[in-house]
Amino acid sequence: MPIDVSIGKGKKVTVNSISQKNDQLEIIFTAKGIPLYTFGFEGGISIYDKSMDKKDKEAYDIIRMNVLSNNRYKAIIPIKRGINKNDKFIEYDRDINKAFICIGNYDEMYKEIGKIDLKK
Repeated sequence: MPIDVSIGKGKKVTVNSISQKNDQLEIIFTAKGIPLYTFGFEGGISIYDKSMDKKDKEAYDIIRMNVLSNNRYKAIIPIKRGINKNDKFIEYDRDINKAFICIGNYDEMYKEIGKIDLKK
């Protein structure tokens, strides 16, 4: 850390830190040249579960941002994750070694900006 990724001319996302607190992941990042609304809706920032198919809606969790200051944001993501599969609700622990932070969601172009690895 930090991980810098260009997502277009004059646009950059920096993942500053990833930490585990209790049963949640806390991600702090900085955005440069990206409008605030990018983070507020589907298609903003999401977590992609690499163990699932990229075309599967269930593989993505949209991250809701808390604005800190100076284009800095914080996201809190639960380790426990639940999905609907074959009309059954399945809950499991998110495997941080198979999770990626992405720009966009399942039906848009996405860019992996960093593998979540708490060991780094």
